[in-house]
Amino acid sequence: MKVIIVDANIILRFLVKDNDDYFERSNAVFKQVSEGKVQIYISPLIIAEVIWVLYKIYKINKSDITEKLSNLISDKNIILKEKSIVLKSLKDFSDKNNISFPDAYIANASIDNSMEIYSFDKGLLSAYPDLTIFQI
Repeated sequence: MKVIIVDANIILRFLVKDNDDYFERSNAVFKQVSEGKVQIYISPLIIAEVIWVLYKIYKINKSDITEKLSNLISDKNIILKEKSIVLKSLKDFSDKNNISFPDAYIANASIDNSMEIYSFDKGLLSAYPDLTIFQI
């Protein structure tokens, strides 16, 4: 099966539907995914960019972002390295106060891979009190 990589703007136009032409074109791509004709590779970096734009520019709330992206990336034809970490991080981004997606990603990567975290970020420590976070 053919695998393609999409940029954040394709995902954004598909989710926000703010430009009819771009929505139709991006929707055609995701329709091929749902029909099993193509797979899409999305990197966690692109997910972080999409989240930032939806939250900061479009002012979409965290729970709606989490729902939209979780539904999108759960498709079996979406290839996303560390998909389980991204999904957990989206949930934490939505559920925990004052946690960014990148911080949630670092915490969940640490948990899944039994790694220590070194950070100056006190917010990360307060969001994940059970983690050992070394303040250097």
